[in-house]
Amino acid sequence: MPRATYSDEKEKYDLTSLPGAFVELRRLSYGERLHRRDLGMKFKSGQGRDVDVSLDSVRSTVFDFSKAITDHNLEDAEGNKLDLTNEKAIMSLDPRIAEEIDSLITQMNGLNEEPFQSGISSGA
Repeated sequence: MPRATYSDEKEKYDLTSLPGAFVELRRLSYGERLHRRDLGMKFKSGQGRDVDVSLDSVRSTVFDFSKAITDHNLEDAEGNKLDLTNEKAIMSLDPRIAEEIDSLITQMNGLNEEPFQSGISSGA
């Protein structure tokens, strides 16, 4: 039978935005993806007003980086390995490097894709 459970296999990516740098990533489990979705949403409601739904991109990015990055060789200005589970360290990244890592995580996990459609019709 085909295995349907999560596997935390890792893939190493060399960063084009910083020669010599790499990140090792793993896929998020379905449960982590659901948790990420919950973290990324903020609901605001005023008295008698429509509900405003917005994405909290900082919280979801910190979650993605802390869960998906298993290893890297990125350092701060003093030569210390960055703690990419820490919001302050993530926010201090050069934007080109952060965007590349974010893009790799997004691609690996299909986070910008439409939900899977099974092709089953309701027969209506």
